[in-house]
Amino acid sequence: MLSSDDPSSSRLTTQELLATLTPGTDLVRVVERVCRARLSCIIVSAAAEAAWAAKDPAGWARVREWLAGQGTQIVRIPAGGTEREASG
Repeated sequence: MLSSDDPSSSRLTTQELLATLTPGTDLVRVVERVCRARLSCIIVSAAAEAAWAAKDPAGWARVREWLAGQGTQIVRIPAGGTEREASG
């Protein structure tokens, strides 16, 4: 079961967000992983972000908003970058 959300919030709950996303996609996996592991940040490559923005711009926008509401920071790795560059 995914973590519970505050029902008084005007933001989408986790279940509502998942219901708006295409099942089996990377965006669904990101949301599920953040919930299970209670991640404070996720690392996203420029290529992944560009693909999500092209394939499902509304879904990616909802996921970004949901991540912000969860207090999960997005750490972006530039094209051709490495994790070392992202962290320092």
